[in-house]
Amino acid sequence: MSSWLPPPRGTQDLAIPPALEAVQHRLHAAAEPLGLSNDALRTAYRRSAEHDDLTAATADLLEHAISCVQRLGGLDRLWLLLAVTHGQYPLPDEVQRLRRRLELDDGLAGSRFLLSSAQSPVSDFSPMTATIVRDQVVVDTGHTAGWDLNTGIQRVVREVLRRWAPERPVLPVAWTRPQSCARTLTAAELHRAARWGVQLDAEATIAKPASGGSLQLVFPWRTTYLLAEVPLEPERLRRLSALARYSGSRVVVVGYDLIPITNAATVGPGLASSFAQYLSTVKHSAKVVAISETAAAEFRGFTRAFSAQGLRLPEVVTCQLPAEPPPAGGSGADKQAVVTVDARMVLSVGSIEVRKNHLALLQAAELLWREGLAFRLQLIGKVSLESADVVDRIAELRDAGRDLELRSDVSDTELRLAYEAARLSVFVSTHEGYGLPVAESIACGTPVVTTRYGSTAEAARGGGAVLVDPHDDDAIADAMRTLLTRDDLHGELVQQCRTRAPRTWDDYAAELWDHVLPPPREIA
Repeated sequence: MSSWLPPPRGTQDLAIPPALEAVQHRLHAAAEPLGLSNDALRTAYRRSAEHDDLTAATADLLEHAISCVQRLGGLDRLWLLLAVTHGQYPLPDEVQRLRRRLELDDGLAGSRFLLSSAQSPVSDFSPMTATIVRDQVVVDTGHTAGWDLNTGIQRVVREVLRRWAPERPVLPVAWTRPQSCARTLTAAELHRAARWGVQLDAEATIAKPASGGSLQLVFPWRTTYLLAEVPLEPERLRRLSALARYSGSRVVVVGYDLIPITNAATVGPGLASSFAQYLSTVKHSAKVVAISETAAAEFRGFTRAFSAQGLRLPEVVTCQLPAEPPPAGGSGADKQAVVTVDARMVLSVGSIEVRKNHLALLQAAELLWREGLAFRLQLIGKVSLESADVVDRIAELRDAGRDLELRSDVSDTELRLAYEAARLSVFVSTHEGYGLPVAESIACGTPVVTTRYGSTAEAARGGGAVLVDPHDDDAIADAMRTLLTRDDLHGELVQQCRTRAPRTWDDYAAELWDHVLPPPREIA
């Protein structure tokens, strides 16, 4: 590609540029896949500069682009032409509308149609420059990069990216507001996504690009787009659906679970309907990489319904999450905060929400306290909006003098040390895609009481756990009592924990990469 086209005039990284000038620059970025000639690009630039007629010059360039797309063919080029013209990913019906129009109209009429919808900025973040990604894996990390939280999904994204980013051809992205197009990350966002837990440079907190250049809109074309999170914004999902169908890119999904659909009573209001929109994107994906055999079975059951719509079924494979302790490190103060805890501590890690089944755990604990058994119960997890009954019950038990603590904001170091300091952990969720706290507890050498079915039973396979019916409070209490009072059985389970074959985040990241890459026959 020629480099004679100058950079955008006087724009800041987060500024909104003149819309038509932005269209020209984005068309220049997409010139090769669209088949645009250097002569056409040069003519448009000269007409804009010499006659100050952006509208006419842009219309001419679009007319030429349409003619090239009509000659070369392919819905993927139509998708790209719409995307770079509008500065946002098109919706499914927009691609079909343009296809039908170009079957009947010439390039001039088509350019007017496109130009009429590109006269104003499309978002509060509409950089003029763009990058067409063809030889990198685009990794959707908007939630992880944007928030200082470290939930299970965010932990997966961060652990994978910190292993991929230095060596693999990956491009982490966030989304514009409104949710209309992927964009490159700022330095602070990239730090959150790939260097979580490392001290952030003060300069990186400024909204400047991670690349050192300008923030860019990202248009994947004939590449791989990894949906590493579970986005729930309807507008974003509709545009992702069109990307999966028309851009020529393979969309690969990390499949966590189908709980909001298969067990909707355990999630917050409105989540099931938002999750259904997410699944409308999943059904157009090329592959679902499930985090457990249980999650894979759920996704396979769901995808079988697609045959009724004449769709090609996504491939569903299993890439099991690791069984590795949370990363070590941190300050001496972190360590002191945990190792001073009573050695007979019972730990429960997991967000405070309905399906995590904390009320059953608290009931079992109270039964044991009333027996006279002395132990400390520590809960670590983010409190959800729907968990008021759990919070109220914790307050009641604390008022009654029970040795009970809830912690909602702990570092990885504190979490690891809590696992190592506890005599046992309890994770009796009624439904999980994987159950990371089970794997982490066993990896730290701490026996766990957990659910006897589904992915938690998978994670416990190989020893180190006592399996129970999560709906049976007495069974949970019996298991806790046994591990608190029987040193012989506790010691056997500790030994089982220590002799299990490890599966690390390095293993998971390498295996996931193999699933993300297209088979050789699919590489253009």
